[in-house]
Amino acid sequence: MSMADLVALGAPELPADYFYRLRLSGLGILRVTIRRQCRVGSRFVAEALAVPHLYPNPGDTVVKACREAVRDMRDRPLFKAREAAARGFIGDHDPRGGR
Repeated sequence: MSMADLVALGAPELPADYFYRLRLSGLGILRVTIRRQCRVGSRFVAEALAVPHLYPNPGDTVVKACREAVRDMRDRPLFKAREAAARGFIGDHDPRGGR
């Protein structure tokens, strides 16, 4: 299945150099990861899980998981920015002003 096939089903289109990887676990859970193509191989960006038997057809399962993975991908930069801002507060906070 190509990116165009997934987008035709309703999955969000990814930016250039990004792609979906779909895997089915031994328990029958669909795992969708978004990966970024690198010079050698690819790098993990985000993921989502879906249980196929909860949806009326396999296409709905795939689209739901792809949408959740994209949501996860978009939330990660915000999380990283907040984490970086919080690091500015790490350290000893002396009541006498650092003496």
